[in-house]
Amino acid sequence: MLLNKNILLFLLISCFCFQVEAKKSFQIKRVHIEAEVHPNGSMTVSETRTYHFNGKFTYAYRQFPHHEGVRVTDFKVMADGRHLPLSDKEEQGHFVIVEKNKYIEVGWSFEARDEAKEFTITYTVEDIIKRHEDVAVLYYKFIDSQWKVDQQNVSLTIRYSGPYEELPANRHWLHGPAHAYSEIGADGEIVVQSHSVSKKDILEVRALYPPQWFQEVFQINNEVAAAIMAEEKLWADETNERRLAALDRQASFDKLYEWAPYTIFLLYALVLAIVFWIFKTYHSKEDVSKTTTTHTKPPTDLHPALINYLLYGYQLGNEINATLYLLAQKKIITIEDRNEEDKNLTKQLFWILNSDQYDRQKEGLKSFEIEVIDYLFAGGIKEIRFTDMAKSPMALHRMTTKFNQQVTAYGRTLGIWNRDSVKGMWIMVGLSAMLFLLFMVSIIFFKIWSLFVFLLCIVVVVLTTMIRHRSKSYQEAYYKWISYRKYLKSILGQKSNMAINYELVNEHLVYGTVFGLTKNQMVRLLNSVPRSSYHHYLYWYVILYGNRIQPGSMSKTISNMAGTIAGTQMSSVGGTGGGASFGGGGGFSAGGGGAR
Repeated sequence: MLLNKNILLFLLISCFCFQVEAKKSFQIKRVHIEAEVHPNGSMTVSETRTYHFNGKFTYAYRQFPHHEGVRVTDFKVMADGRHLPLSDKEEQGHFVIVEKNKYIEVGWSFEARDEAKEFTITYTVEDIIKRHEDVAVLYYKFIDSQWKVDQQNVSLTIRYSGPYEELPANRHWLHGPAHAYSEIGADGEIVVQSHSVSKKDILEVRALYPPQWFQEVFQINNEVAAAIMAEEKLWADETNERRLAALDRQASFDKLYEWAPYTIFLLYALVLAIVFWIFKTYHSKEDVSKTTTTHTKPPTDLHPALINYLLYGYQLGNEINATLYLLAQKKIITIEDRNEEDKNLTKQLFWILNSDQYDRQKEGLKSFEIEVIDYLFAGGIKEIRFTDMAKSPMALHRMTTKFNQQVTAYGRTLGIWNRDSVKGMWIMVGLSAMLFLLFMVSIIFFKIWSLFVFLLCIVVVVLTTMIRHRSKSYQEAYYKWISYRKYLKSILGQKSNMAINYELVNEHLVYGTVFGLTKNQMVRLLNSVPRSSYHHYLYWYVILYGNRIQPGSMSKTISNMAGTIAGTQMSSVGGTGGGASFGGGGGFSAGGGGAR
């Protein structure tokens, strides 16, 4: 009887709330945001929203959280296409700016009853661009999870307002709803579409720009591109599907809870025994001494596409570039520079297929090398403009995905990672998954005791990362390649006075590309070659307009090529354009808003 009364009371309250909500509510049916990034590091944002009011409303607002080092200024408001003047108090047809402890509130007064209205708020975000040595970073939540209602038909465009000779390969990531999508427009702008953004969700963009576009911005003396791309890759791989713990609905759960300590103790004993057996069976690692020798050239003949697989167990995104340089050194393909004197435009660079060399060497090529050539010269063409390589993003994405898969498969055939340890790792992964599922279930039955299951799961996950190891010969190779990488980055550092052996320029270029050398390091490497010897050592780079190339111009052109395919290749293992990835949330927030 008491239960029936509670249900009845709940229904009455629900009906009352529904009626109140039905009398006064609003929806945001359309959102269009235009953002323009400026060379001084600021960004102008214009947000247009179409509100549908149900009931009487007189005030709408936007709230902008305070952020250290970033200011939001120059507010302007329009209502139905009419500019509203600023006032020091709330009055109809005006807008106000109210400074509060945690945020700035921009509000505007109007009258609306059961109608639609369009509001536009424009503002400038000062110092939003963070300039580093290798990239300039925009990281901004255009829609944060602080809104009172869901927003529908959301579009966002981000443009760069400054001058540039040529658009670089754009690297950006979108964080938000799973159905949100981003792409690059015809003029290099970032275009985002999402049919809705819930009030609990965000719409955030992280974009990397050339640092030279922001000469007015203070430069932070570090490099962040590789770390950002790795971080975005991890976020893109996460499922982020969190299951909420179910509540204890039955009295019988209390009985099970009494057994929780004993069950957890038995579980710990059983799992630790299994883990001990797995390690004893599959973790037969032989000791290998670290090399004390400084390797000044590639220590082994391992293919450059496999270097990161050796170092980390996966690709980082520069493998296709390195493979192209290697194919060029084999004279299978050639870079042809059709720029006029003193110019280094990427659109005047062409890859040329040397068919005779390709036919002669094809049998000895790796499958992933053939995959790249077949993609570039599909349909029997003999040349392709460098900027056309990514003309079909989907086709390029398929090729890079297949390339990465073939590289990994080839690495497995070489036995780089000890096969028994890999098998043990996957057994541990399965055990971790089972423990995580057990943890989810134990939340229902064991409540606070389930945390011990979670801790056990963490222990097993940590041990999972420790069980896999390289085979002995490749562990020795690993130390040698680490030594070579350290040497290469050392001699190409800004403060280095060490002489560069330019006779190894091709080897350094190929493997330096895989190691992720910066453009400045690439330029320094290529500039080590005497001008008179360019055509001897860099024979695969053909200049059509004579030998009048200026010192440094050719090296600058080659270094500018390095990021184009790498950025796109990362989209097959991370999140460049395309659908929105989960994760993120670290960008500066545009705050929320509402109406009353």
